[in-house]
Amino acid sequence: MMRRTLVAAAVVLLALVPAIRLAWLSRDGPHLGFYHDDGIYWVTAKSIAERGGYRIPSLPGAPYQTKYPPVFPALLSIAWRVTPEFPSNLATAVWLTWLPLPLTIVLTNALMAQWRVGGSTRLLVCAMLALNPYLAYIATVLMSEVWATCFLLASLALAGSQRKAGWPAALGGLCAAAAYLTKTVTAPLLIAVPLVLMWKRRRVATALFLACALPPVAAWHAWSAAHRAPATDWTWLYYADYLGFWARDITPAMLPAVVYHNLGELLGGGGELLMFKLSVVAGGEHLARLLMIAALAGVVRWTRASRHPEYALFAAGQFALLLVWDFPPNDRFLIPVLPLLILGLWTEASHLGRIARHAWRRPERSQKAAAVVAGSLVVCLAAALVARNADAAWNILPALAGQRRAAAARSRPLYEWIARHTPPDATFFAGSDPPLYLYTGRQATSVRTPMRDYYRVDRAAILAESAKLAEFARARRLDYLLLTPTDFEFGPLPDQQRRAAREAVARDTQLRTVYDSPAGRIVKVN
Repeated sequence: MMRRTLVAAAVVLLALVPAIRLAWLSRDGPHLGFYHDDGIYWVTAKSIAERGGYRIPSLPGAPYQTKYPPVFPALLSIAWRVTPEFPSNLATAVWLTWLPLPLTIVLTNALMAQWRVGGSTRLLVCAMLALNPYLAYIATVLMSEVWATCFLLASLALAGSQRKAGWPAALGGLCAAAAYLTKTVTAPLLIAVPLVLMWKRRRVATALFLACALPPVAAWHAWSAAHRAPATDWTWLYYADYLGFWARDITPAMLPAVVYHNLGELLGGGGELLMFKLSVVAGGEHLARLLMIAALAGVVRWTRASRHPEYALFAAGQFALLLVWDFPPNDRFLIPVLPLLILGLWTEASHLGRIARHAWRRPERSQKAAAVVAGSLVVCLAAALVARNADAAWNILPALAGQRRAAAARSRPLYEWIARHTPPDATFFAGSDPPLYLYTGRQATSVRTPMRDYYRVDRAAILAESAKLAEFARARRLDYLLLTPTDFEFGPLPDQQRRAAREAVARDTQLRTVYDSPAGRIVKVN
């Protein structure tokens, strides 16, 4: 038994080597600001560490942070306390973000052992989790997904404990609260676990779980409601209020279109999470969706055969939430269910393998031919998945980190000019407002527009909103516009949106360019 455990640990550790290497190569935080959310987390952590309260100091007026819950920024604030100097403290922040990755693997193994999953299956799932390139990548970006997954798995394992004592359920409730206060998309956990506990007639455990999970969640919502500034426009809603932005953006009549579009994104994103960027190959988009469908079929098959539906119930709730949300659910949003998807994919592959073995034993040649085809399909899929993910973790993602490091270096002269030639209280429009604040001390805001135009495929409305940059700056009393080649990067029509914004700025005679370079242009708002 000990020998098999050591061998399994060695296999998982070997699979984890590319993730460790990627974290080492990315320890200077080359991705900072790429997702925008990561920059907001980081400056909010700075505010906590410097006892400035739970605020967004990079925004004009430094409003309270009432959108993102506090657990992940509080964890990141450790880096600001240990090393107050930016950007040297990014190394500590990256390792703090990476730390839950191995914990996630350990918790996945513990949870599957609790479910009495076989040792070979546990080893395979944990090894594929360790080798997953997107998990390794997101663990080097200052984003909350991996910590949320870690808390989620801990909650499931503790709440599912068969101990008669009540403390595991209580701790499970605290971990569920921590998961929600790290990433709000884990909200279905607060429903899934109590439902399963009641189904298993564990009433005391249900009460203890809810008694520990709900008060911290309620306290956060009460605090954020009391400190949220009144909404003035779409941008303010984006920064301050998840639910408020959604409620104003998506009407009931739009929900069918939103669900239809998000379903395609969810299936494709899940497939690309299992096999890295499968869509870049010919027909890859369809293959990604088929891969996700196979994984979901396996999840259903495994759940029906076990008495542990809580993870699958959580996944169903999360998918339902993502389907109606006003943002395409790409691979990043599915990180919390990645262990379950890997288990589901292996379950379905094993089922296909059993069908192939059964067909091979039949005397008919057609059955043997079908067995060869099915078996070859499973083997080829497994080989392609391992090869693609290993190549991405070892080669593609380190190269991506180098590209973003070089892009950040090109922006440094721009920030240096701003620090030297603008007043300390100057305010900016900037697509990447947190990095601007971190490097110059100047407060800035990006511009956000409703997503409903994206779902309605209303190209004219999208470009019209992008052309209102000067009006936005004047309404907000901003002093400068910072225009860069990466503005509107996550917009539905990034190139056209950048062009529309620049053409509108060029037509405005009250705007004056004060600095121009390949990295960006600074425009004074008169």
